[in-house]
Amino acid sequence: MTEFDPEDFFAPDRLEKLGRLREAGVDPYPPEFRPSRSVGAFVDEYEDIEEIEDDTTHRLAGRVHRINDLGGIAFVEIEDESGSVQLILDEDTDGYEHIDELDFIDIVGAEGEAIRSNTGELSLHADSFTFLTKALKHHTG
Repeated sequence: MTEFDPEDFFAPDRLEKLGRLREAGVDPYPPEFRPSRSVGAFVDEYEDIEEIEDDTTHRLAGRVHRINDLGGIAFVEIEDESGSVQLILDEDTDGYEHIDELDFIDIVGAEGEAIRSNTGELSLHADSFTFLTKALKHHTG
């Protein structure tokens, strides 16, 4: 019987990112994160409001569908079974320092307030951001 070698099964670049997260003291598979609502419920509540003046803190979770890291600010689209929404992370976001370890199809959680981006897109401006599942294989389809 041959010994299991993770690099034969998982993407080496993803294993490296997993290692860097662990070295930084980040648990990439935390035991608990409770979203306050689904992404779809969040979107339903705010999609028709042009100027959002609500400072309610929301906790959302979803699979990363798109990442646009501009250096100092990142736009991350997440989706769950009910819909998708953009997260806005900046240098003040707790967890932003690990944005380079983020990949398509990772599962993440974020806590923050509903806002409209400069382009008018409904977003969650994240005060905190955390990995919930670091994906170790590349998306194949």
